[in-house]
Amino acid sequence: MADRDLLALMADILRRQDQHSELLGGLVVRADRTNENLLETNNILKDFMSLSIKQWEEQQKFNERLYTKVEGMEKHLEKISDLEDRVKRIENILFKAS
Repeated sequence: MADRDLLALMADILRRQDQHSELLGGLVVRADRTNENLLETNNILKDFMSLSIKQWEEQQKFNERLYTKVEGMEKHLEKISDLEDRVKRIENILFKAS
C-alpha cells in the first residue's frame, strides 16, 4: 500500500471518528434532555399522587361523618316507625271500644 493510500485511509478513519463523536455528542445531549424530562414528569406525578391521596383522605373523612349522620337518622326513623305502630294500636283499641 502506498503512503498516499495509507494517509487517505487514516484521514478517512479520522473523519469517520469525528462524525461518530458528533453523533454520540448529540445522543448524550438528547439523553440528558430525556433524563431531565423524566425527572420533571416524576416530580409532577409525585405531586399529583400526593394531592390525590389528600383528596381521598378528605373524602374518607366526609364519608365517615355522613355515615354517622345517616346512622343517627336511621335511629330516629326507627323511633318514628315504632311510635306510628303504637299510635295505630292505640287507635285500633280506641275505635274498637267505641
